Amino acid sequence: MFLHDGKHVVCLDRGTGEERWRSSPLNTGRLSASRTPRLVVYEQIVLLSDGRRVTALSARTGESLWTGNAPPTGHASPGGLLVAGEQVCFGRVPNRYNGIGNPVFDGLDPATGAKKNSCTCPFYEEAWTDASGLAEG
Repeated sequence: MFLHDGKHVVCLDRGTGEERWRSSPLNTGRLSASRTPRLVVYEQIVLLSDGRRVTALSARTGESLWTGNAPPTGHASPGGLLVAGEQVCFGRVPNRYNGIGNPVFDGLDPATGAKKNSCTCPFYEEAWTDASGLAEG
């Protein structure tokens, strides 16, 4: 079982509740409703994103595998973090502060953090300015 205690990722024994390991302190900054860390476990990797940074840890030992920047998201939105298709997926979402036009989605290798894929969502502007076409398929 894994949890974030505000400074560390902690692994607890599911049967006894005893602590197995505690990561080095992670600089998550000040936490709030719009900056709630996301913790995802994929195979033997624990991923934590605070909306600014993402850290991958070994699920067996808690050792850091890699750390990188998390892309900006919408205004006052917690950062997204998910694994799909054997990739850590992030979306850079446009808002009036970050200057991004259409959302860009990146797929990273969970073990190394290397970028594997990237794609844009070209219909985003139309969807927000005229959503009537979405119902037509």
